[in-house]
Amino acid sequence: MESHSLPIHYVPLSFDAMVSAGQDFVFVNNTDYVIIIEALVTDESLTFKIYGEQPKRKQKIVLRSQVIKEIDLGYEVTFDLDGSLLAAWENEKITEPAKRGYISQGFVDVYENGKLIKSTKVREDKYAAKQGKKIVRVHPIPPSEIPNTNEFQNAA
Repeated sequence: MESHSLPIHYVPLSFDAMVSAGQDFVFVNNTDYVIIIEALVTDESLTFKIYGEQPKRKQKIVLRSQVIKEIDLGYEVTFDLDGSLLAAWENEKITEPAKRGYISQGFVDVYENGKLIKSTKVREDKYAAKQGKKIVRVHPIPPSEIPNTNEFQNAA
């Protein structure tokens, strides 16, 4: 199963899944119980719910995401040499925000009576970083000389 190429906000790292023509997601019901899989489709999402009988033991299963490394590519800088790229009151402007990348691992931890009895690494993923872009004024305007932006907005 493949992960997304960039981090996503709605699920912990290493616990996402991506639809891909290259692989099928296959799993095995390794319990002694029947399971039911329900698929829910909307215009924006596909959700699966898996129902089954609760195991007899008093176990708690916890999915744990661990970041191994953060990847930060920073910004590609364009210099505003003649003042034509930035507004009069700007010293710099981010035109595309940078996005941090990660190398992460996903674990399934099993607790019994509050004690960790088993931890299994199920995945390791790499999420690409995205370099941002910004424009920087070559000769910054001292803060005392930056015009009040409210004056510009009121004049417009």
